[in-house]
Amino acid sequence: MKTTVSLAQISIEPKEPTKNLVKTQNFVKAAKEQGSDLVVFPEMWLTGFDINYLHQHKASLPSLLHAIGELARHYSIGICGSLPVLDAEGGITNSSVLFDSEGQCIASYAKIHLFSPSVEEMQMQRGNQLITSDFAWGKSGFAICYDLRFPELFRSYALQGVKLVFLVAAFPHPRLEHWMTLIRARAIENQMYMVCVNRVGAETFQHAGSLTFFGSSMIVNPWGEVLTLGDCSQEMLLTQEISLTVVDTIRRDMQVLRDRQPHIYKLWDAYAR
Repeated sequence: MKTTVSLAQISIEPKEPTKNLVKTQNFVKAAKEQGSDLVVFPEMWLTGFDINYLHQHKASLPSLLHAIGELARHYSIGICGSLPVLDAEGGITNSSVLFDSEGQCIASYAKIHLFSPSVEEMQMQRGNQLITSDFAWGKSGFAICYDLRFPELFRSYALQGVKLVFLVAAFPHPRLEHWMTLIRARAIENQMYMVCVNRVGAETFQHAGSLTFFGSSMIVNPWGEVLTLGDCSQEMLLTQEISLTVVDTIRRDMQVLRDRQPHIYKLWDAYAR
């Protein structure tokens, strides 16, 4: 099964959802014109991370979901990316959402690994489950930024039959080499596509100061080959056709998942809380 995916590597205007929506529409329109089935945006791409702003405008957060659904329906294209989403108790989560081409939200994954250096766990509600979606091209999974550093998450997806993971991020300097290395590692060790979009530009955080983001959005195939790679500082739309039958071929020819010996592995957790 082949599909065409676009990565919208953009700079975000913190606390300016209206401006970011205008930019979103431009990128969605461009992705559709390039024949894309889906366009993927970065982490918290409509609002940025200012937690005080998010709480002050909590009542309007659901309208952002509605606006993205309307764009997906209008342009008849799937849209994925991370937004502030309210949970059942009214808490704010950092959630990767997937809209189909009819404007329906068919998946919502709340970020599990909150970034402790910027005390994200004090600002957002933590997700507690992996989410998969049987979209038109095949079974997909979701991850957000810091999740990339936790290989157990991606192995769990692989064991569920996931062939592609959408990773949306706000990865800043100076961790470019981590980004490049970990994405390829996750793809190779789990024999899956990694569809990864990172923002460019900068934002000031209450506990981390000003951070500059390095883009370098990429799609990596299950063999670890980089199919497309974005610039480190410029906004751009990257479009790539991928074939999920490649996953089946690689998993058949090198049966890493079958050859595991889980009865031997024991995770001694010196960091358990």
